[in-house]
Amino acid sequence: MPRTLSFHVTDRCNLNCSHCIRDPSVEPIDLPVSVVERVLDQAPAHDLLEVAITGGEPFLHPQIGALLDAIVDRGLTWHAVTNGAVFDRLERLLVERPRRRAGLRRLVFSLDGAEEATHDGIRGPGSYREVMAAVLRSTALGIPFSLQLVVNARNRNEIEAFALSAARLGATHASVVWLHATGTCLDEELRLPRREWTRVRDEVRELAGLLRMPVISPFGFPTRELFRCGAWQLEQVHVDATGQASLCCQLSGLPGSGARSDRLGDLATTPLVDTLASTISLVHELESRRMEQIREGSLEPWDEMPCNWCCKQFGKPHWTEDGVGGAGAKRERWRGIWANGSNARPLVTR
Repeated sequence: MPRTLSFHVTDRCNLNCSHCIRDPSVEPIDLPVSVVERVLDQAPAHDLLEVAITGGEPFLHPQIGALLDAIVDRGLTWHAVTNGAVFDRLERLLVERPRRRAGLRRLVFSLDGAEEATHDGIRGPGSYREVMAAVLRSTALGIPFSLQLVVNARNRNEIEAFALSAARLGATHASVVWLHATGTCLDEELRLPRREWTRVRDEVRELAGLLRMPVISPFGFPTRELFRCGAWQLEQVHVDATGQASLCCQLSGLPGSGARSDRLGDLATTPLVDTLASTISLVHELESRRMEQIREGSLEPWDEMPCNWCCKQFGKPHWTEDGVGGAGAKRERWRGIWANGSNARPLVTR
């Protein structure tokens, strides 16, 4: 597998998902194409040959065609994480210039429930049918795709049904992802007890052994050991919508209150090699801290969740025995306002 350069290209989105970790300003932020081009020119020298584009909804970027051209014109391949709602826009982009299609490795569709009611309860009315339509259209066009489920209290009992659906739909694989705390008022209704995550991990492993289609769980599930995730091993380099390199896409966009920062340099002016050097230094600091806690036997139950532990080091929202720690995020979102800790859902408009 080639190393991946991940671009969070925009904060624009047509949905307002309960578990979204992004914290966009009132006006959406779009990653400038000039920054993408600058980084891509440096990428092959560091064996970064695959590009991931995420958001927000990446295909709402105002210059998404130029962004895709910047990737494929340099001989790189790409994949995208999408909610599927604007698949018609993607299809036009691929027809408009076939080279974009030739460089497309796969699409990753977000599907947060095997049942329509579950998915729509998390992502908004009508979103299940939109992603299913996009899956069917991808199949018709011969575009490989996978499905990704973010596990939470609302869909915990649908993991097996989700994996079976993915297999029946022809997905290359099904991905089961752990839930980040967001610091918003909706965390409590999505939260799973710590002990439940061990059961989720074991269920995913069992499904992986039973199905012919791969069922994977990207990093985040329980371990008491020193971990070496993709970000720590420089297998993936992340760039946020402002052009800042950050340690990990899962940290980027979350509010923080700690002394450490996960931001590693402005790639509009900083050479990529300098941000990689800064990453190595930061990872070494984190590894030393983790090893110290293992030696002391001071890891707490929620510290066994590697990504949760990492969020804790940066003062970002993270799960605790009492609920959520770290920075809060009572913030204005792109489709509404979190109302002083109430459970009122923000207004969603399409």
